[in-house]
Amino acid sequence: MAFHMIRASKKKGLSYEEKRKRLLDLLHERKDAFTLKELENLAKKEKGIVKDVAQGLVDDGDIMLDKVGTTNYYWSFPSQTLITKTNIINKLQEEVDVLKRKRDDLHSEESASTKGREESDERDAKLARLEEVKAKNAELKAELKKYIEFDPELIEDMESDIAEARDAANRWTDNILTLRKWCSEKFGIEEEAFNSSFSVPEDLDYVE
Repeated sequence: MAFHMIRASKKKGLSYEEKRKRLLDLLHERKDAFTLKELENLAKKEKGIVKDVAQGLVDDGDIMLDKVGTTNYYWSFPSQTLITKTNIINKLQEEVDVLKRKRDDLHSEESASTKGREESDERDAKLARLEEVKAKNAELKAELKKYIEFDPELIEDMESDIAEARDAANRWTDNILTLRKWCSEKFGIEEEAFNSSFSVPEDLDYVE
């Protein structure tokens, strides 16, 4: 009996979705770019699974991944999540509109096919297709609904988040330009050679 109570009281591990949410919340709170090692140190509870969780969020567009030289940097701001979800909503809305037009066209064809003639294989096929379109339309509407309700605070903070994202980007740009200047003065490395070695864009500049 005692053994059963001990097992029942054991803390339940986090689900994959909970780990994703915690990692995304962490990046939104810090509002900076991190290497994978830095993420592991910050997310101690998720250590060992951070890479897989981060990659899933990258695939979904919730986390951005940039490569500077040979190092990958992960970052995400609340405004980026809002932009990603807005793009998803727009895409789904376009699909819904297309399906509505197809549905209306099929309704028109179905109405015309019933005037003065008996049911045919062609009409049956059109009716079947109409039902498919209706089902797909309902599916897209349900998916659209999941993304339509945004956190009001997220929307209110969007401009501030974008400004902070710009500042973070400019901070990294400043670091790269400083390093490039130091390498030039210390080792005589030309700008083009530095850019080529560390995959730095030729038009690297501060974000206005």
